[in-house]
Amino acid sequence: MIFNRLLQSSLLLLLSSVISAQGISEGYGSQTRSLPAGSSNVLSLPDLDAEVYFDGISLILEENGVTRSLLDFTGLTFGSFTIRIDAERLLFGESSSGGIWIVPLAAGESPERIAELSFNFDAVILDARTALVSAKTGGFSANDNDLVAVDLITGDMDQIAVIAGASGPLAVDADFAVFYATSSNLFPSPPGSVDILRFSADQIRGAIGPDQLSAADGEVIYSGLDAAGDLALDGDGDIFVIDWANSELVEISISGSTVAGRSALISYGSAGGPTASSLQYVPGPRRPASRFEPFQPAGRAGSLLVHESEFGGDSLLRELSPARASMQASPAGAPIPAGPFKLQIAGGPSRGTAIVAIGFDFFDFEVPLLLPSFEQPLFWQVGLFLPFFSREISLDVNGESELDLIHPGFFLPLRLSSQCVFLSADGTVAGTSSAADFLLW
Repeated sequence: MIFNRLLQSSLLLLLSSVISAQGISEGYGSQTRSLPAGSSNVLSLPDLDAEVYFDGISLILEENGVTRSLLDFTGLTFGSFTIRIDAERLLFGESSSGGIWIVPLAAGESPERIAELSFNFDAVILDARTALVSAKTGGFSANDNDLVAVDLITGDMDQIAVIAGASGPLAVDADFAVFYATSSNLFPSPPGSVDILRFSADQIRGAIGPDQLSAADGEVIYSGLDAAGDLALDGDGDIFVIDWANSELVEISISGSTVAGRSALISYGSAGGPTASSLQYVPGPRRPASRFEPFQPAGRAGSLLVHESEFGGDSLLRELSPARASMQASPAGAPIPAGPFKLQIAGGPSRGTAIVAIGFDFFDFEVPLLLPSFEQPLFWQVGLFLPFFSREISLDVNGESELDLIHPGFFLPLRLSSQCVFLSADGTVAGTSSAADFLLW
């Protein structure tokens, strides 16, 4: 079978050192939109086709091109976080006075300052009534950072964890386990000093009351980062980290309960300009079951929203999504007459290896397949499980290739479909192209 050949061919590939160019990792694409200069605390509300951002004075809702203020301050204020409580409310934190606010989205409703937590930095929602806030409550000179549960109804606060260092970012998974990235009190952080810790939902619940957690109670998911400005998790547990020390957006791939690898999803380089400042993962549709991995079909795997900014300057919202390789027959858009024609592949892995399959265009839908050692499913056309033609080809440095073929001419028209499955040059990433349907006449 073609998939057995893929696995066999991976054993024949030589591992090579690849110098990553600045930019987005292959297998992904992005689009950006500009936000007002200096905006921060950006939160997308996909169900409303809206964004929320803070301009230093007002928390602004921009919906279908129309802006409306949700919360206003009398002077310049440093925003800490904006997260969604539910469909109708946001939680906003600011570090100038330590205010934590519940902010309704509906027009005509007033925000409520429910708590004050000095130097609050980040927060996640644990349940309908509780938020967990990362805050340096003892001030900049304190040795420790606190994780504090805030009751969203009463404003009551309970210290859940005390962790040495400066304030670190938080994330929460579908099981309500809490992820926390440590941060050194030294600036800049010493290289390799940042760990990502995981506290289970039971640990967090058990710390409500007089007990407190420490870093020793957390499971070390990953150790050795240089910095962590923000965290996000995708649908299958991979962790995204803003490593501001190296101007990178880092992905830590998790397979089962182990770390499968670390890679730079975006490298900003040292040329200046906006770099990543906050992250938000937006899930895709539940079916078909794709994952936020390279070369996945568009629109299925969700997207990672990256707010990119420079202090007081340009502000962008980048939507990063998997980008699938494409295949097309040439000439395209018409029956192919007898004679030479091509199958063209674009958007594959640089210097990768592909197997092109051609079969009858019987079943025009795909099914996801999982292969050992690969995180991402491979979406394959049902009618091509038994191809009558297959050939291995090499992709060039741009992930492109052409397969030259001859149409000998047939008495009746022949409807065919073609697709390729490929492997990256280092053997770590597999994927499939879109299918190309064509008519030989």
